[in-house]
Amino acid sequence: MKRQITIGEIAEINANSLTQKDMFQEIMYLDTGNITRNEIDNIQILNITMDKIPSRAKRKVKDKTIIYSTVRPNQEHYGFLENPSDNFIVSTGFSTIDVYDDNTDEKFIYYLLTQKHITDYLHTIGENSVSSYPSINPDDIANLKFTVPDLKTQQSIAAVLSALDKKIALNKQINARLEQMAKTLYDYWFVQFDFPDANGKPYKSSGGEMVFDEILKREIPKGWEVKSLGEIADLYQPATLSEKELNKNGQFLVYGANGIIGKYNKFNHENPVVAVACRGNSCGAINITQPKSWITGNAMVVNPKNKNMCIDFIKNTLLVNNLDKVVSGSAQPQITRTNFAPLKVITPNESLLKLYSDIINPMFNKRINRIQQNTKLTQLRDFLLPMLMNGQVSVAE
Repeated sequence: MKRQITIGEIAEINANSLTQKDMFQEIMYLDTGNITRNEIDNIQILNITMDKIPSRAKRKVKDKTIIYSTVRPNQEHYGFLENPSDNFIVSTGFSTIDVYDDNTDEKFIYYLLTQKHITDYLHTIGENSVSSYPSINPDDIANLKFTVPDLKTQQSIAAVLSALDKKIALNKQINARLEQMAKTLYDYWFVQFDFPDANGKPYKSSGGEMVFDEILKREIPKGWEVKSLGEIADLYQPATLSEKELNKNGQFLVYGANGIIGKYNKFNHENPVVAVACRGNSCGAINITQPKSWITGNAMVVNPKNKNMCIDFIKNTLLVNNLDKVVSGSAQPQITRTNFAPLKVITPNESLLKLYSDIINPMFNKRINRIQQNTKLTQLRDFLLPMLMNGQVSVAE
């Protein structure tokens, strides 16, 4: 049997705040910009006595607390916290929502609130606020009205959507491990120089011959070279897009100075490439793009010229080099081809490049396949979410 509710009738909003009575030596702090669609990218661990604690570090949470950013709701900075530690504190930029009603499932409410038409509606309210940026207040969430099914149906719907989210999260975890494996092998071979020698033993540790390089002022393996980035890779900035062109029935991801910045109905790169943010606060950030993506002029493409030089080699080569030294600009940080192309990098011999690529490329292809699978799973989840909520689709017993 269905019933009508408001969020304020079934949940407490901003129930608990940090006080002087809380004797934490350190806190785990989550800011609004560090979670998107329940995916956390950074948690600050702060010592109460030694670190400067942000004034916004106030909201306390518990198991199954829903956190929902009150600033620019359409940016989807929300999440569902499961078994957070007692010292887990979130910004006052979030509203915390703790469901207490016995006939209401917490995860169902999370999915209910994160439907796109709800975030768009709250964003519209925020745009009419008196603040200098779109923001809502706790009452805007508390006053939201919904018609909800019985508890068992709520739990069934939440279980279906959670299963999709867990598969997406698992794919991301596997990809992170595969990427770390590629980085570890790169460091072992091309930073520590313990690649396999002719006898299969670690080169440098086994006494492999090293020679002093005048350019880098350090020793490198005999037979290796130091080249400029422009010698080993094509560097270019593609055509840019205006914000008005993004998200207009777009299906291909757009990469700019801040990573993925939207979608477009065309792509300018068929295959994955390394793209380096070359303007703004994220200048120097390195991305590997997905197949069929649009890269804007705010990012520099670094495309290896050598077929045996794989994308992971290029990415990790850039990671071990300090890109700060190629950043220019006083008003706004930027990387140009003029100061990027001369960057000196160590280049191993051809056979070792090929061996690294032969090992890494199958792992890279698995990562790309999982990324594409996640794209489809996300589309399915986003398609099912409103239909399950409005009863157009039901969950079988």
